[in-house]
Amino acid sequence: MTRTVSRLTPFLLILIPPHSSALSTHKPHEAHYYIAAENVQWNYAPSGVNNIMPAKGIDVWGDQLSYDKVRYIEYTDATFNTEKTQDPHLGILGATLRAAVGDTLKIHFKNKAKQPYSIHPHGVFYTKANEGAEYAGATTKGGAVKPGETFTYTWKVPESAGPDPNDGSSIV
Repeated sequence: MTRTVSRLTPFLLILIPPHSSALSTHKPHEAHYYIAAENVQWNYAPSGVNNIMPAKGIDVWGDQLSYDKVRYIEYTDATFNTEKTQDPHLGILGATLRAAVGDTLKIHFKNKAKQPYSIHPHGVFYTKANEGAEYAGATTKGGAVKPGETFTYTWKVPESAGPDPNDGSSIV
């Protein structure tokens, strides 16, 4: 039996540098996010217009506009009952996670989808157990969260993850 595990990066992580004026009063803290993977029908042109390349029309998506997809949806708390409002311009993209150097992110992930999913971060420090990946068929619980299960990822934001003095106020 072949098992498919998908690792999507469902979010935008914004890091603030340690030398930023925004950090002059920042005290490192633990930020909690509640994210669920969910099966959805995604319509690429709900208005009936190709807003990305209008001259190409809507035929670029094939014979249909709606497809089965999995979205990473942010919730307000661990009950995973109330979705957080997301800016419409983000479309199918997931949550925006914000952190400053010194912070710890706790990502409470619930898999409400039909197959195993995980979250793999970029730009932060994580242990192998919190990487959201499999190796040579071996996995940690966070590497393939089964449908209906939850896992809490812990990611730290060390100074090396933040922007350098010549960078802007945040890096993506």
